[in-house]
Amino acid sequence: MRKSICFFLVALSFISAKGYAQSVADTQPQTDLGYTVSNSSLSYADTENLRKKYFHLSYSSTKLIPDGTGSDWGYRSKYGVSLTFGKSFYLHKTPIARMLYFGIDATWIDLTYTYYKYNLEDMLGGMDLGMDEEDMYIKDYQAEIAMQVGPSIHVYPVGKMHIEAYFRYAPTFSLLVEDGDFGGNYATYFVSGGAVSYHCIGLGAEARFGSCKYKSFGGDGEDGTGGKTKLRGYRVYLSFRF
Repeated sequence: MRKSICFFLVALSFISAKGYAQSVADTQPQTDLGYTVSNSSLSYADTENLRKKYFHLSYSSTKLIPDGTGSDWGYRSKYGVSLTFGKSFYLHKTPIARMLYFGIDATWIDLTYTYYKYNLEDMLGGMDLGMDEEDMYIKDYQAEIAMQVGPSIHVYPVGKMHIEAYFRYAPTFSLLVEDGDFGGNYATYFVSGGAVSYHCIGLGAEARFGSCKYKSFGGDGEDGTGGKTKLRGYRVYLSFRF
């Protein structure tokens, strides 16, 4: 009788220990081969806490180059600011090499304001136009609203650090007030850049280039803001990811 009770207690202990071990294993992530990996060994890129939405607050510098002139000619902005909001959509759930994602970036809204002030005589190589000093300075204002879409690469090398690079197509409506004349039209722009972030905050830079054929509002578009204008510029931005 005593031997039977001892055997029963040993068997019950073995069954309980096996059940506990199985419950622990069920809570651990498994590889495709079936063995478990401790949570502490997972990289940040393996988690579901990746911050895919982004908000950029940018300082921008832009150069407008009228059609038919060389790249050295044109006028550069005094300053510009922009606000950008969008989201990265990763094309696969599991990171390559536990750190790399390929994705598509969709920027829902991109607002830009740019201010230009330039000396007309300086643009013409110092030619004396016989104008008053006040009349020699031209002030232009540019406002743009755009969306962006394009491929992106995201790398999580260590901890919560995030490195990204992207190239996007940016259909834009551009409004330009040039020396009192109003003009605007659809503009074809492209954006290429990258950023480095840690957790929710980062720094980035991007290049912008494209062209727009401005049409004067209420005019024939042959003077003032009319004609095709190339745009070259860059942005430096503070990035917030959430």
